[in-house]
Amino acid sequence: MVNFAGSKPPQVVLRVYIQTDSQQSGSQRTLPVQLTDPDQLIYINAIPEATEKDLVGIDVSQGEHGQTGALLHFNAHAALSLDTATMQADGKILVVMLDGRIIYTPMIDTTVKRGELLVPRGFNPQEIALLTALAKENLKSHPNTAQ
Repeated sequence: MVNFAGSKPPQVVLRVYIQTDSQQSGSQRTLPVQLTDPDQLIYINAIPEATEKDLVGIDVSQGEHGQTGALLHFNAHAALSLDTATMQADGKILVVMLDGRIIYTPMIDTTVKRGELLVPRGFNPQEIALLTALAKENLKSHPNTAQ
């Protein structure tokens, strides 16, 4: 992908959500999400803990079952949000979505530290290229936001 001066940043939507209590499902602050593995309906906070706008780095790795994984690096704002949210959500589900597609749903058993989130699978090469370009653009646009 070639970026020209003045062009738009790569278009990709990355969201990281935390499961919330289903009792709040009538609230406008939660959204239902149907998971497939395991098959269950959960509710997530409507406001994500991190987005593509917070992404400042990506380290690609060979993921599970031959898929592509990545260590996502988020800025200080998202790092604090992820740290706080995961510290308080032990046993709940973290939902990582890319362009509206759920790519990873681990049960939270540890705090996400330093804004580094390992997603062991779910990316294709084009998505990795878009996220890498976006992270570089975010750093260039906001050099003081790096973690």
